[in-house]
Amino acid sequence: MHNFDQVDLENKAIEAFSKTDAALSVLADKYSIVPDANTKEGYEQIKAGLKEVVSYRTSLEKKRKEIKQPYLDAGKLIDSEAKRITAQLLQLENPMKEAKQAVDDREKREKEALQAATRAKIDSMSSALSRAFGASSSEISALIDEVFSVDATEGFYDLTREAIDTRNDVLEKLNSMYSQAAELEKLRSQAAPTSSEQKSYSDEYRKGYIDALTKYSHSVDGVLYIGTGGITLEHAISEIDNNDDPTI
Repeated sequence: MHNFDQVDLENKAIEAFSKTDAALSVLADKYSIVPDANTKEGYEQIKAGLKEVVSYRTSLEKKRKEIKQPYLDAGKLIDSEAKRITAQLLQLENPMKEAKQAVDDREKREKEALQAATRAKIDSMSSALSRAFGASSSEISALIDEVFSVDATEGFYDLTREAIDTRNDVLEKLNSMYSQAAELEKLRSQAAPTSSEQKSYSDEYRKGYIDALTKYSHSVDGVLYIGTGGITLEHAISEIDNNDDPTI
């Protein structure tokens, strides 16, 4: 849809169009039927008709360009002025945009660095579990103190909830691992029976020993393990009858 409200189309500017438009009906009556060009008379009629119709068309095209040119010139002037003013506006805009972008980029880097540091603190708490595997009770106790000293309610920002949950979960698991390690160390400190004494193990003693091992076992992928040394409960029980320390 075109809006010509602001376009000044004077009568003289479209006069050529009106004249040609009015002549169309006359031309149509004269040339709607094409004469036989094979006859001399028909050939001359076609020749004269072409000259007349072509003259109207070329005249119309010439007038079209003549009428349109001022508008093209005006459009070029509008574009040129807009470009000039835009360039001056950009001279004001760009320094402000660059200054703002520098602050935005710095704040983004600072935020990313803060998030990375916060994530690292949470990961450090989580890593205490892997560090506790195979550790002694005193070493696990030190890990418990390390995680316990972390104030998960401060300095974790939008990760505060995750930090609190991670801290509580890690402490719960470390305490369980500490109890297992301490009990196994207690069992290791007991004198291992000799080969002859092994045969005299009473059913009650053997059952109590196995119950103690079972109490402090934990499941990993459906397999029960004793402590953090990678010894399965099944293997530890079988070692009783082999006169070996089942916790080694």
